[in-house]
Amino acid sequence: MNFKINKNIFLRYLTITGKAISHFSPLPAFSGIKIDVDVDKITLTASDSDISIKTVINKDEKNQLEIEKTGCIVLEAKYILEFIRKTEGKEIQLILNNDTVCNIISPKSNFRLNGIREFEYPTIDFTTPENKFTLSANDIKDITAQTVYATSDNEARPVLTGVHLSCNNNELSCVATDSYRLSKKVLNVNAFNFSLTIPTKTLKEVSAILEENEKVEVFVSDKKIQFKFDDFLIQSRLIDGVYPNFHRLIPTQFNHELTINTNEIKNAIGRASLLKTDGISIIKLDLNENIIELSSKSLEIGSTEEKLDAVFKGDDLIITFNGKYVEDALKALQAEEEVTFKFTNDMGAFLILGKNENLIQLIVPIKTY
Repeated sequence: MNFKINKNIFLRYLTITGKAISHFSPLPAFSGIKIDVDVDKITLTASDSDISIKTVINKDEKNQLEIEKTGCIVLEAKYILEFIRKTEGKEIQLILNNDTVCNIISPKSNFRLNGIREFEYPTIDFTTPENKFTLSANDIKDITAQTVYATSDNEARPVLTGVHLSCNNNELSCVATDSYRLSKKVLNVNAFNFSLTIPTKTLKEVSAILEENEKVEVFVSDKKIQFKFDDFLIQSRLIDGVYPNFHRLIPTQFNHELTINTNEIKNAIGRASLLKTDGISIIKLDLNENIIELSSKSLEIGSTEEKLDAVFKGDDLIITFNGKYVEDALKALQAEEEVTFKFTNDMGAFLILGKNENLIQLIVPIKTY
């Protein structure tokens, strides 16, 4: 193996590919990046067994790739990334000696890095599933920003740690819930019917790598999901388990409605959330047609009350909720000027809506006695 390439471009490809690597990898080989050099391209592969990334670098004028000899080696990701990041010069050369030692050469330095042979790296099945649909990069970024926050971090119910994607009659529902709050985003797509749950890490990594206005091909089966764009293929396992029937969790009839400026309610909750009880900001809304008051108290710290300028419809209502949950929901609505809270009663889940009818935020209130 012997090739030369533009240092910054190679570093970018290595960095993106290396995002699949976990510090808690089940196999030592998965701490490395597999570098496979062919006559006209380089293929980089990294995985943690749950998420895998394959990157293909083809020869072009921009990357100035020159391949003198083919070959393959697996190099420890943290070392090759750090050395290339810190080395000087615009070009870098990698030469493989005696199957396991790789010379990484820049104009002023020669770094020898021990690696492992390619046959010691587990085989990863990158077979493309038959079922395919297309999303824009902005769609994926929005799905991530507007749903991932509501997933659970409790591994006792693994299916709630991911985002559930289900398509029915070309309507794609993206849902996340930790059983205390729920976010649902709906998109219109040209796709077959399916239902799956994808790990949050996968969505975050895909979203972080994507640039705006890119088109992403999405391939799914009952075992895995793939995202293909530019020179990258990101593949992920799916989370096993039956996702809760979220349709029955979302109320459809309401008795009370509060419409308010987004910044006003967000800032008021932010101030009230300074008072926490056992680390939780418990916020109370006292609603009637004359006065709308937001309050919070902590036996150790103090209390606060604040009147809000808003429009309320319905009978008098007092409801209590976790301030952080509502703050997260308002952030997910992404700068809506005005939001509407819809309530059934003081104990039932309530919705927070903006102008986009395809995005729903649901919060379960806190029971107080």
